[in-house]
Amino acid sequence: GMISGLLVEGNFIYGHAQNGLILDGVEASTFRNNVVYANARHCLRGYQIDGAAGPRALYIVNNTFAAVGAGFAVRLTEDRGQHVIFNNVLYAESGGGSVSLEAPGLAMVGANATTDGTGVIAATTSLFVDFAAGDFRLAPGSEAIDRGLATFGGVGAPATDVAGATRPLGAAIDLGAYESP
Repeated sequence: GMISGLLVEGNFIYGHAQNGLILDGVEASTFRNNVVYANARHCLRGYQIDGAAGPRALYIVNNTFAAVGAGFAVRLTEDRGQHVIFNNVLYAESGGGSVSLEAPGLAMVGANATTDGTGVIAATTSLFVDFAAGDFRLAPGSEAIDRGLATFGGVGAPATDVAGATRPLGAAIDLGAYESP
């Protein structure tokens, strides 16, 4: 069958032997304000194995995804499109990239901080308070501060961040799961 209507919000997912968020047969669902890092493979992985079809209409907004080691921040295969992906910090250390979509023409992707040239270019040392220690709050002067959008592709950014702070606190919404004062 298919799974739809999910709201996956405010999670810290790390240290798994495979993918952080695993979506087999998931459609029409929202993923926001999650921090996913240091898993063995991808941060968010959508596909079809046991589900009736692959991913469709996923809204991936204001997350911090750090693929440390191999893998992608977001990887979707058997993809049916209609995704909206924005205001995220998408980091891929090696062996992958920020976003891999099987049907890239069927998604709206905008206003993300990435490390592979598909969005605002940023290094972990200037983005986060302490990447090595898993502190993904935005560092003072981070390239992700005030770079987000209130809406994109008909989808609104969340009104609060992963810690409950109101968005925006500055001139505009910040990229990633945390809003910086």
